[in-house]
Amino acid sequence: MSYSKNSSSGVARLVNSLFTIIPYNFFSYRLIQITIFIFSCFLIIVLTWQKPPLLQISTIDHYQCEIKNTLVSNKTFNILLPLSDYAKEFAERLCSNTEIGKQFSQVNINWRNRSALTADDLLKEKYQLIWARKDTLKGMVLHFDDIYQMLLPSQKVQIFWLSHNKAAELSPHFLTDKIIGLINDQKSFSSYLVPIDSLKKQGIDISKLHINYYNSYKSLYDAFNRHEIDLIPGQNWFDSIIDIDQLTQIPIQHQLESGELYAAKSIITPELTCSFIAAFHVYIPLFEASNTTLTSPKYCKNI
Repeated sequence: MSYSKNSSSGVARLVNSLFTIIPYNFFSYRLIQITIFIFSCFLIIVLTWQKPPLLQISTIDHYQCEIKNTLVSNKTFNILLPLSDYAKEFAERLCSNTEIGKQFSQVNINWRNRSALTADDLLKEKYQLIWARKDTLKGMVLHFDDIYQMLLPSQKVQIFWLSHNKAAELSPHFLTDKIIGLINDQKSFSSYLVPIDSLKKQGIDISKLHINYYNSYKSLYDAFNRHEIDLIPGQNWFDSIIDIDQLTQIPIQHQLESGELYAAKSIITPELTCSFIAAFHVYIPLFEASNTTLTSPKYCKNI
């Protein structure tokens, strides 16, 4: 009898323990499953999620702003410039102008290599305002003057060789172990043709020089600021884009033509002419070293 009771109590304890253990293990199993599932989802998201690419300033080639108090919708005033300096300030001046707001709803300023401009762009008036050299434009479209009107003549700007080295000079000895930076554009007067010519005039063999070529002014100036290159060409506005801790300037004996400012004849009015010229005065610091002034038509007042 005692054996039977002990057996019965043992079975009961075993059953009770099973009912106690099974729910606990089942709950733990489910909890582990859920945890693994959540962790797997998180891991998949982390591995497959791509961060949006950081916008590099050297890849930017335009600036756009909305014109204030305009009654016109979806009409863009497109401008082509040779450089990005002061482009934002120029655009903002235009966007706050009431005369421009009578015809356009936004301003889009572009700065691109010369090769980006085509004859078709000029014929179709892709840009209503262009800052460029006349010979370049007429080389693409002979009757360019029938399409665009000159607002401002070309100005003289000084070109320099710039170096962080106090002893910088244009000599074979100094340039033996130095790296020169130029723009990768063989049509660029200021950042390729004139600098190369200045070296040749010093009797320097170009083929023996170490020259790095850059696709944009920003990448060229960034490399110079990081001291990756020793000598670069620059103009009067270099102080706004170059980190000047110690800067040596070597004038190049050649004053460069800045290019003329043109507007499409299809949109030009005396009021717009004055507005464009007034806004363009933001570029005066570029010409100060050459003692030039921007002349305006007599009918433009308070410019």
